[in-house]
Amino acid sequence: KIYRKAFNIRVARRSFAVNHAACQQQEFTSLDEKPQFPGASAEFVDKLEFIQPNVISGIPVYRVMDRQGNILNQSEDPQLPKEEVLKFYKNMTLLNTMDRILYESQRQGRISFYMTNYGEEGTHLGSAAALEPSDLVFGQYREAGV
Repeated sequence: KIYRKAFNIRVARRSFAVNHAACQQQEFTSLDEKPQFPGASAEFVDKLEFIQPNVISGIPVYRVMDRQGNILNQSEDPQLPKEEVLKFYKNMTLLNTMDRILYESQRQGRISFYMTNYGEEGTHLGSAAALEPSDLVFGQYREAGV
């Protein structure tokens, strides 16, 4: 048993070393450029393209603007009117408030089941923005913004 444990530890260490070497972390010039979520090592890109998973160390994070709100690639600027952007922001805030209320209700036993949408508000409203009023949507949990 002791030999088997030592062997498993050596294999685990070797596996970690191989995986660690394969996962090259990107150096960021400033904290503004580093993704701000736990374990983030992916790079930001401003162009959507197919990737080869065996060539890159992580899936890049697509973004249209930087943290200061500057458009990175002018050809990707959706040219949305200020009123529409404000409407998106208000709806994302509303969705976040609704999440808090329903999550607390679920924790108190007032409702049986609820999945939060925290951090996903923009994806809901962005996909819904492409819909026509006559489009039919079969929403599921975590799609409250659609």
